[in-house]
Amino acid sequence: MTETLLLNLVYQGSFGTMPPKLKMDKFDMTIIRPLALISEKDMKEMEQIRAYQKQIKNCPHEKDSSRRDAKNLITELEK
Repeated sequence: MTETLLLNLVYQGSFGTMPPKLKMDKFDMTIIRPLALISEKDMKEMEQIRAYQKQIKNCPHEKDSSRRDAKNLITELEK
């Protein structure tokens, strides 16, 4: 969620991200993101415990994404 917040600030000029539970106003629908509040560290630990396989991504732009840049910036700021 932090990466999305940073991307919205830089590219949209707005301060916001999608909450873990979002009730749609225009549709009778609620979007629930059950893993949104779990830390990435905890998810990586669970990945190892359950021996999840890494998904192969075929998108040619995967390596040059703005989201990856935002993640790298946040990592540097945390240091």
